[in-house]
Amino acid sequence: MPPELSGPEKAAILMITLGEEKSAAVIEKLDQTMIHDLTIRIGETQMVQAEDKLEVLRECRMLMLASEYISQGGLQYARSLLGKVLEPEQVESIIEQAQRQIDGNPFDFMEEAAPPRVAEILKTEHPQTIALILANLSARQASDILALLPTEARLEVVKRIAEMEEMKPEVVDLMKKSLQEQMQGLLSSSGDSMGGVESAAEILNLLPDSDGKVIMQGLQAESPEMAEEIDNLMFTFDHLGGISQQDMEQVVRDVQTEYDLDTLAKALKLGDPAVADKIRGSMSIQIKKELDEIIDTLPKMKVKEVEDEQMKIINLVKKMEAEGKITINQSGEEEELI
Repeated sequence: MPPELSGPEKAAILMITLGEEKSAAVIEKLDQTMIHDLTIRIGETQMVQAEDKLEVLRECRMLMLASEYISQGGLQYARSLLGKVLEPEQVESIIEQAQRQIDGNPFDFMEEAAPPRVAEILKTEHPQTIALILANLSARQASDILALLPTEARLEVVKRIAEMEEMKPEVVDLMKKSLQEQMQGLLSSSGDSMGGVESAAEILNLLPDSDGKVIMQGLQAESPEMAEEIDNLMFTFDHLGGISQQDMEQVVRDVQTEYDLDTLAKALKLGDPAVADKIRGSMSIQIKKELDEIIDTLPKMKVKEVEDEQMKIINLVKKMEAEGKITINQSGEEEELI
């Protein structure tokens, strides 16, 4: 599978696809720094595949629709309409981008920066500063940066994100000016910052499970109530234990249809044994035998490889829940029926 295109790469492809006249009309509305960066990126783009052009145009169209839907009826309205044509994870990505365009973001200059570079700069900053910045970045960029910070800093940063409330614009501006001296980029907007448990959960949800668990264990020891709030908003492979046995049978069938038993076998190399037992208990004797045979022949795998397979199943399960095919109780326990 080809690597996912970055934001600057998508921008360059969009300009190339639109042609000179339409691209010029767009470029003239940009500031000089953006024009400079975009020109360099276009010059470096030698050849554009047809499928990349279509994907960029499709994402651009969806962003425009999302912005329109948000202005018409709010976030839930936009999610509902986009959910009819996109996968749940695609909907959230488009909504997040559209919302950031509408609201503006004081730290947009960090959004496209390489996570290792940002992490290197932030590791000397106060945890509150780091929390403010990560809460204002996309969940994917924030999680990639968080994963590169020192282990002892992660817990404190996540805790502060969860506790974060509005900050005065002048405080945000002061932080921006300090960071701008260390990184390239221009800011075009300002405003208050919001974090909260939702932001913390979204960032943690994108970290590898092994890293997320370490942070959650620390949170549970320091602030059990906050840990519970964040945990209730997250969804990990272990949360599959909250699916009823009947719904799990449907999950197993859909996993086999969408992927294969190899994916399930690899995913089961990590995780709660109770979840593995529930999955196996939802299989026929023949399917269970096939699964065991695959597991016995699997080579050693990196933790990241296993977590990638688990993420495939997690995304499929989220899609099934969004479609109303199954119900998930994230406490990990089946609700009693009466």
